[in-house]
Amino acid sequence: DNNIKTSWVWADLGILNKDLGNYEQAKNLLKKSLTIHENIYEKSHIKTARILMNIGHVYLLERNKEVAKTFLQKALFIFQEHGHPTLHECVGYLRQCD
Repeated sequence: DNNIKTSWVWADLGILNKDLGNYEQAKNLLKKSLTIHENIYEKSHIKTARILMNIGHVYLLERNKEVAKTFLQKALFIFQEHGHPTLHECVGYLRQCD
């Protein structure tokens, strides 16, 4: 189902699974949400950046820093484009990748 409401549910469930330590499930759900967001919104939309950041955070929690960095850098670029305050959270995660 390719609608935005479904995507929000997947994103929320992905974040919940991340918080519960179910990282594989979290990544799967967040990536499904990302695909829909990128199709409905622009790839440089704030909502897309939030999902990218959450995927990056999951990889960081798994200690897969290189993959985490890729997602987090994409998110940071979007946050910077919009001057969005979430960029500080994203920078914090990126610092943990080094």
